[in-house]
Amino acid sequence: NQVVHDLSGFDVLVSRCPAHLPSDIQKVKAVFKTELRQLKDVIVFSSLGKESLANKLSGGDYDGDRAWVCWDPNIVNNFRGAEVPPTPSFERYFQPNVQTAGSLMSHGGKPYFLDTLLEKVFEFHLSPSMVGICTAYKEGLSYQEGSVGSETIVSLSFLLGKLVDQEKSGFEFDDAVWCRFREEECGDKPFVQRPAYKRGDMASMATSNHIIDFLTLYMHERVEGALTEFSRYQMASKHDSDGPGLTTFDVDLASYWNNFEKHAKESTAQCDPSSCWLAELSSNLCRDIDACASHWSRAMASKGDYLAKVLAVYEQWSNISPSAREDSPVATTVTSLFSKQTCFSKALSDWELLKASLTFKRYHRRSWFVWQIAGRQLQFIKACSVRDTGSDASLAPFPVVPSIYNILRPKIRGVGKLLSHQTEEDLGDDEYNI
Repeated sequence: NQVVHDLSGFDVLVSRCPAHLPSDIQKVKAVFKTELRQLKDVIVFSSLGKESLANKLSGGDYDGDRAWVCWDPNIVNNFRGAEVPPTPSFERYFQPNVQTAGSLMSHGGKPYFLDTLLEKVFEFHLSPSMVGICTAYKEGLSYQEGSVGSETIVSLSFLLGKLVDQEKSGFEFDDAVWCRFREEECGDKPFVQRPAYKRGDMASMATSNHIIDFLTLYMHERVEGALTEFSRYQMASKHDSDGPGLTTFDVDLASYWNNFEKHAKESTAQCDPSSCWLAELSSNLCRDIDACASHWSRAMASKGDYLAKVLAVYEQWSNISPSAREDSPVATTVTSLFSKQTCFSKALSDWELLKASLTFKRYHRRSWFVWQIAGRQLQFIKACSVRDTGSDASLAPFPVVPSIYNILRPKIRGVGKLLSHQTEEDLGDDEYNI
């Protein structure tokens, strides 16, 4: 519950992922340097002393690696660090690739030098990686021995650090060498028991004193409890229409039809109060939408290609046109506007957007039907209804053609930065809760 402006003076834990050695997590004291105040989301490690802090974290360097930082006093105060163990030699296990340009030239001659070179390059880079196999073995052995700092585990941890850089170093390490390494360095233990947290064995985890078993079981119980509570809340929401509850309804998506209906009623009341054209238009449109929903239910209950069934319902929905007697000047004006192409895309015309909005309003609980049939229109309505906060609040949404939309994908780092920026705005620019 303490509010601070920075972590200066706090003991913190720093590490890099993955952390294999006990010394890969170090406790240090965070300091604030005025000269570096312009840096944000950056850790500056001191390079003074016999060995730099970054080098203690599995030979870490300064080229932009992401660090893990923990300042929770419940964890930091209970942490006991470990010294960096001496690095063992693995030269007898690593087979260096000693091929030179000259040897490749003599292999196939100058005309085939490039072909031979590419063949050897692909052969090396496509060979199976032993990182995953070694990691799984090391985790199982560590679990079985109940130790992360035994001589065997430390040796395996150093081996993993070397295997990660195998492509850069150019040495070969295959299954035969791995078997020899296990025999000589691990006491010839070809098989190790899979940890309970890997097997998902809740009964074993309940009686285990291993920290990962404890945390896995604890989080499993928390997640299951949250899912149960969520399910109960969801069920209660279905029976309590007055409560806030969970809902699939979106006011923005229904507002397109609601606003049209409101303005149409006002215009009709002023120009032709006796006309019932709007009620007739709405009734006929609801009838046609209901027919599409019934068609969807029958189609989804039958066998056949899913896409073909969706297209059949979509075609029926697309063919719905305005249906009302034009017995008033308001009806004549409105229906004539429906028939005019006011948008570059027919799928985004006023009539198509009205259909989509009313379809959502009536069937928002049947999300598969609504979004498969009217998803494009609803997406457009939502984009035009919502505005970003901050400096982008006044900008219009970006229309994207289908061929470009199909190849777009979110940038994970961009999403993280956006969420981080939103969190900072919620907390304030200079305050962070700890």
